[in-house]
Amino acid sequence: MIDKVINVKDISKVFNPFPLRKKERGPGLWVANLVRLRRIKENEIVALREVDLSVSRGEIFAIIGPNGAGKTTLIKILSGLLYPTKGSGTVAGLDIIHDHEELKSIISFVSASFWMGLEWQFTAYENILQYATMLGVPEDTAKKRIREYGEFFHIDYFDKKVPALSAGMRQIISVIRGLVVDRPILYLDEPFVSLDLEKRMALSKIVKALASKGKTILISSHEFTDLDVFHPRSLMLYKGKTIGYGFAEELLPEKGIIPYSLRLSEFPADLESVLFKSGVIVCKVPKELIVLDRVFNVRLLLKSGRVNDLISEILKRKIKILDIKKESISLKDAYLYKVNNEILD
Repeated sequence: MIDKVINVKDISKVFNPFPLRKKERGPGLWVANLVRLRRIKENEIVALREVDLSVSRGEIFAIIGPNGAGKTTLIKILSGLLYPTKGSGTVAGLDIIHDHEELKSIISFVSASFWMGLEWQFTAYENILQYATMLGVPEDTAKKRIREYGEFFHIDYFDKKVPALSAGMRQIISVIRGLVVDRPILYLDEPFVSLDLEKRMALSKIVKALASKGKTILISSHEFTDLDVFHPRSLMLYKGKTIGYGFAEELLPEKGIIPYSLRLSEFPADLESVLFKSGVIVCKVPKELIVLDRVFNVRLLLKSGRVNDLISEILKRKIKILDIKKESISLKDAYLYKVNNEILD
């Protein structure tokens, strides 16, 4: 039987931007608040809408979506930092509402914004050590882990104070703080923000290693390409609503879809419609066509067996094919399909 570490159902979260007034007293308070209560429903912010989620022990699970999709709100609910407006669930057997204090003790939570909580008068090393010891890690153990992660990430700025660190340096220090605590569940909220390619690769490597040892890891991101290396199951959010759940290849509407990346001398506006209407491609071209040095880089989702039809249509228009490459289905493919062809249509 699969061990479900995280299991939540129908999670919704509504924020009310109109707090009740406190200045009035007596009947005036009741009248003022009654008027405002009528306005609350019209102006409430729905961050999550009936979200279901289940994650197994040792799994790397992705929560993806654009900024404002509800990713951080969901992770905070799963951390015991926020109460849901509706729904229920457990994390490692602990109820997300009634056991929220105990929940905080089994989770390491790393956020892209956590560098703002670093003590700027301390060095990077002192920040990590203080954080670890405050959360109950023995000092000798903390120092050993700091040294190991410092070597792994090639950190040579432990002795620098926070103002002297770049954004990427502060981010990796925040990541190391969470790793040093070493709890059975790890939440990484936009962990790749500001990191260079070397640090992104190193972080991906350590995440895989930790999962192989049984640590359950949730990663939220709006940069989907950073997550494909894990080939994770994912929860896709759009304006607080679930639009996809599962592996990338499971989220496309039919089987036999193959992504191709092309470099073309041009990409006429009507070519997309012709390819779509003739059944060569299964969806519209995402609105992110990249043009560099008069070379058009475009990614298309083809139906199996239609690559020759694609090439013929392109050459018929006297367009030069500089490169064409078959690729694997990515989370970005699945997400853009859902948004461009199911949500925005």
